[in-house]
Amino acid sequence: MVTTKLKSPYGILKIEGDKIIGFREKPVLDHFINGGIYYVKKESFPYFFEEYGDNSVEKTVFPKLAEKNMIGFYYEDVFWAAIDTIKDLETTRKQFEKRLC
Repeated sequence: MVTTKLKSPYGILKIEGDKIIGFREKPVLDHFINGGIYYVKKESFPYFFEEYGDNSVEKTVFPKLAEKNMIGFYYEDVFWAAIDTIKDLETTRKQFEKRLC
């Protein structure tokens, strides 16, 4: 599974009591995310064909494989974005137009 760290799309507040005591604008979060690229070994195939109440591999197969210590990862510190809408696609295209080759 390819992993990376995600930049928050929002400013993050630090709150104590009823006061905001800190603010970080769109920080890179301290958590690894699933980058959506997988290399699947043959010994994992049976888990993909079990009957699940949910069809999401992220909610069914991956947790089961993680529990059995059968998932490895590759980390890359790169630009990553989910592209779920036309707006997401256009934003990503603009990001790549600004890149230096």
